[in-house]
Amino acid sequence: MKYALLAMSEFSDGEYRRALAAMTPEKRERLAGLARESDRRLSAAGDLLARRLAAELCGCRCEELRLGAEPDGKPFVIDRAVYVSVSHAGDCAAAAAGERRVGVDVEPADRRLPRIPDGFFTGEERRLLEEDPARLPEIWTRKEAVLKCFGKRLACLDEAPALAERVTLVTERRGDFVISVCEEKPPVA
Repeated sequence: MKYALLAMSEFSDGEYRRALAAMTPEKRERLAGLARESDRRLSAAGDLLARRLAAELCGCRCEELRLGAEPDGKPFVIDRAVYVSVSHAGDCAAAAAGERRVGVDVEPADRRLPRIPDGFFTGEERRLLEEDPARLPEIWTRKEAVLKCFGKRLACLDEAPALAERVTLVTERRGDFVISVCEEKPPVA
C-alpha cells in the first residue's frame, strides 16, 4: 500500500494541465461541473496522485494509466489490477493505491465539532472524543477510510467497526492534516 498528500501550493499549473489531459472525457466533464476552480484543482490533484501511486505499484509510467469512476464516484484504474482511493480537504489532496481494496481520508488536524452528533460514533469513540475533542480528525478519518475501502457511504456508519477488522489501517499527522489509509487484509487460507 502506498499513499501520499499534495498541498495545492505544490500543484503547479503545468501539473494541473497534465492531470486534465490524462483524464477520461467523463472525468473532465464531471470536473467541469464543479462550481469552484479550487475544487476542480483539488480533484485533479487527487487524480494525479492516485495515478502516480498506481504507476509505482504497476511498474509503469503515470502517463500510461487512466482512472475511471464507479457510478458512486469511487475511482478505479482502467485495465490494471490495482486499487485506488482519493480524498480532499481544505487545500490538500490525498490518495492511496494498493494491490487490494484501499481507502483514504484526510482532514485538517484542527477540525472540531461544537457537539458530538448522535449516530456518527460508537460508544467508545464518543468516550474518546469527550475526553479529548482534539482526536476528532483521527477518529473520523479512520472511520471514513474504512468505509471508502469497501465502497460504503456515511449511511453505513454502523458497519465501520466490523469492516475495520478486515483492513490494515494507518493514521498519521502530516503538517496541518491528519490522514488515515487502509488496505483490505489478504484472505486467510
